[in-house]
Amino acid sequence: PGPLKRWLMYRVKIPRRPYRAISSYHGSAFWSLTAPCVDYILDFVRRNPDYSRFHRWTFLPEEVFFQSIVKSSPFADRISHDFEQLADGEELPANEYAVTFIDWDVGDSFHPALLTERHYEAIARSPCLFARKFDERESAALRARIERDLLRAD
Repeated sequence: PGPLKRWLMYRVKIPRRPYRAISSYHGSAFWSLTAPCVDYILDFVRRNPDYSRFHRWTFLPEEVFFQSIVKSSPFADRISHDFEQLADGEELPANEYAVTFIDWDVGDSFHPALLTERHYEAIARSPCLFARKFDERESAALRARIERDLLRAD
């Protein structure tokens, strides 16, 4: 978003009514969807243009827009990391079907850990296709090792 929209999102609370057609649900922006689920989402958005308009001024829409549609769909029981299914204080389980490696073992932080060489073994064992969160300098040794040992063409 532009500077004005960013300032508004952080500083100004825009009073509004909740979207009533489906419940709001939040989750990670890093996930994967099946083709039938994508078709369902596209159909929902086509049939409910007011839903997109509702999210025009939503803070962090990438963490609620699609998640709310999926949570209210026939695909809801297939959400692998469903925050509503956790007891207070319970951690999200490691998921063998996850496609993005993310280290959330960061204490009180709301942000994932920066990946460094200490993550190499876990990444190497992981079935994930992607990883988050790299830094150009801090993750340089890890990136070099991944490229050398895991991504080499045999």
